[in-house]
Amino acid sequence: MQTAGFAASLIGGFLPGLSAGWLGLTPDDPTTFRYSLHLVALAVVPTLLLIAATREIGPVRPATRRGPGNKAPLMIITVMTVLRVLRKFGEGSARTFFNVYMDAGLDVETVKIGITFAIAQLVAGPMALLSPILSKRIVPGPATLVEMIGVAICLVPMALIAKPIAANVGLIAVLSFIPIMRPAIAVYTMDLVRLEY
Repeated sequence: MQTAGFAASLIGGFLPGLSAGWLGLTPDDPTTFRYSLHLVALAVVPTLLLIAATREIGPVRPATRRGPGNKAPLMIITVMTVLRVLRKFGEGSARTFFNVYMDAGLDVETVKIGITFAIAQLVAGPMALLSPILSKRIVPGPATLVEMIGVAICLVPMALIAKPIAANVGLIAVLSFIPIMRPAIAVYTMDLVRLEY
């Protein structure tokens, strides 16, 4: 998945410039981006065909039964939901506004933005392999906390230093922490809930 993200980000960075050359327009013209987005939509078609080819399987029976009178762990669900929303807010802000910030705010070329996203995707793949090691050494709960703090710290240079290098390093670091965090937070969430739920 990360390899596909790397290739897509790299190609996406070059597409507007190529479209501009083919259409005889400037790279800043919105038309160049429109045709690039059309190509992306076509790339999704094979995915739809693969989804259509899947077949339905029966539900797996749980190994445990619900205990009598147990209530849903609402406090755990609430806390984990808030943490995940905040994490998504940080990640989503970095992903969504990075393009606009680099293009309109710092006047960086689209190609360079695409290359940065590609590098971030490429680095994120191996970083995911650190999650089991980190969780084993400091258990999933504290590992999740460390990773969330890491994402927050990585967002600080992006917010306070108006330089392309700070934004690039911040984005790569944020997108590197996310794949470390996902497995740890999933294991931690499941460990919090007793089997009888």
